[in-house]
Amino acid sequence: ATANRRGTSSTGSRVALCPIAAPVGAVGACMVGGAIAGRGLSGVEGVGRSRAAGAEERLIQERLIIGFTGTSARSVRGRCEGGGLMAEASIPVDLANPGQVFACLGFLEAADMLCGNAEGGFDWSDGANTVFSIRTEGEENPFKVALSFLSNSEVKAVAPVDWRPKKEPEKEDSKKKLEAELAEQENSDEFPGAWPDTSMAMPVQITGRNDEKTIKVVLSHWVDDSSRVTFKLYSGNRSAQEIVRAMLIGTREKPRKGQNRGDLKTKGVAQLWEDRRDEMIERPFDMITPMGGSFNFDPRGAWTAIDAGYSPNNQDHQVEASPVVEILTAWGLEYTRPYTFGNLRVRYVAWGVALPLALARVAVAGGIEVLPQRSFHFELGISGKNKVVTFAQEENQT
Repeated sequence: ATANRRGTSSTGSRVALCPIAAPVGAVGACMVGGAIAGRGLSGVEGVGRSRAAGAEERLIQERLIIGFTGTSARSVRGRCEGGGLMAEASIPVDLANPGQVFACLGFLEAADMLCGNAEGGFDWSDGANTVFSIRTEGEENPFKVALSFLSNSEVKAVAPVDWRPKKEPEKEDSKKKLEAELAEQENSDEFPGAWPDTSMAMPVQITGRNDEKTIKVVLSHWVDDSSRVTFKLYSGNRSAQEIVRAMLIGTREKPRKGQNRGDLKTKGVAQLWEDRRDEMIERPFDMITPMGGSFNFDPRGAWTAIDAGYSPNNQDHQVEASPVVEILTAWGLEYTRPYTFGNLRVRYVAWGVALPLALARVAVAGGIEVLPQRSFHFELGISGKNKVVTFAQEENQT
């Protein structure tokens, strides 16, 4: 099932188990698996998917494997043969919501790191009910694993060793606040961009536990100093650390007299996980809630003064969107970017076969033309000093 344009859905995620195939061999980062069949990835012909269509997708997959890795793809047909177990699950997704598509890639990134050997792809064979499916090693639902990790994580800014702001604060309270921030941040010998003047765009490290192990994830695409577009949309007085914290653990009011911490103001992934866990696993993108500052990835929370007729920020009004979409999109954009063209226009692609992570990163930008795929584009809106993602239009397929 799928979320409609505004986020409702009919059915939720499903999880299935099948054995892990024998290793393909030394294929480096491009480890591959089977094509989507029916409503999932299990290799069994399903409703709405003909045997001919399944055979065509398997042929495409085999050509991709050989083309990218030079390795035989015979194990694709027998993906569910061999030892061990694989978990498979799917969630509804609105392909016209760019943030949801990028967040699907984020889920794939998380599943590959937390579960191992993740493969994912979109299936739109059931009309408007589009799903995104992931298959990984192990027995746990990969969406559940990712959300559990994020809901119990900590956030720190990452700065170069010996970093201090270019302009030191003069007021005593500001000095104390700065020293507390410097003591808390992670220091790194490697930094993805130029030496920062302030802490507003520092990379962020998310630390959590998975399978009794400590996992650290660094998100930094907004400060990427490579040739890639940073796709940094937020501006103003928000730091990336503040945004990620708000998306994960919400925000609070200032403590009143006698309070150690203030009342909850907005919810994040942690509160939604606590309150609506089952719904969140089945339909993570449908869990919308009032939010303050964000990365501006979810168009359901996007506004411009012209569209709204006023500025919600000036009136201290909150907009509703998905913290899941926001944080998973930030994760999904860490190693790839959508294709940008013209004046603030962006194109992305939903791919229709199961791909390993390395190929999915290329596919979302439209870099693998032989895939069954659907292309969309949208125009970034302007909201004050911020850019915001808007809903997309599908392009004609040639």
